[in-house]
Amino acid sequence: MFTDLKIQVPSPLTKIQHPLLDQYGIECVFKRDDLLHPWLSGNKWRKLKYTLSGATGQASSCWVSFGGCFSNHLYALAGAGQLFNKKTVGIIRGEEDPNNPTLQFLYKMGMTCHFVTREQYKKRHHIAYEQLIDKTYPGAFLIPEGGYSVAAMQGMAEVVQELEQQIDYDVLCCAVGSGTTLAGLACAQKNKKRVIGFAALKNASYLHESIQSLQREKAGCVYDYDLELDYHGGGFGRVSAEVADFTQDFVARTGITIEPIYLGKTLFGLFDKIKRGQFEAQTRIVVLHSGGLQGLAGLAYRNLFHLQR
Repeated sequence: MFTDLKIQVPSPLTKIQHPLLDQYGIECVFKRDDLLHPWLSGNKWRKLKYTLSGATGQASSCWVSFGGCFSNHLYALAGAGQLFNKKTVGIIRGEEDPNNPTLQFLYKMGMTCHFVTREQYKKRHHIAYEQLIDKTYPGAFLIPEGGYSVAAMQGMAEVVQELEQQIDYDVLCCAVGSGTTLAGLACAQKNKKRVIGFAALKNASYLHESIQSLQREKAGCVYDYDLELDYHGGGFGRVSAEVADFTQDFVARTGITIEPIYLGKTLFGLFDKIKRGQFEAQTRIVVLHSGGLQGLAGLAYRNLFHLQR
């Protein structure tokens, strides 16, 4: 299904030049999934690839999923719907805002958007809610929020497969939202390399259950991973002053664009661990650049973060 797309695979590698890395003798390399495709970049494309191209996804009348008003997941899903001429529907937590840049893209791609309250949104996992969606959109294919699924892990496994042909490394790091990316990377590694995820959400210890559930369903067992819970920067969708300053400085020093909601927190946490001496000199660390750069426009629109270029 995705074979006709101009996806840049394997995604390239970029070595990070930064004084802190030189000081501690650490090598850090970005796996540039942000360069995969203008609309389907990062882990969102990896997670949607096998979810949508499966028999159920292809035969469905439309694709329905969930997210917030600035969702990277819905952004990618809307783009995929446009590319494959498939109707898409977004169940969106929040209120309609015609000036929201993410929503403008969703509409441009032809996505039908339904806005619900937080209380209504919490019911998205209920059977009755799913039955209502199926009644409203007969034959719809329901995709969990963030692309969370076993099929998505197959796409994340391809990151590891590409890296095995590209570079020898000691540690693989990623940002964590739903937990699917970390689950897939750790499962594909099969304990051959250390895998560390940095949670973008506050009070996210529940993610262990989600990650391990996916791994058991996929592989029948749980593979090792580390989940860092202390670098959330105040919670999901929030940008602390520390993370904001770090993100600005990182972009200025490296020339590589990142956003502060996911990757900024990941790198802030990773650099803090390096400063604390938690990695030996000569350790080579690969960080998955998981895209999400469309979110920068939304942050600027809300006056939460303005990237200085």
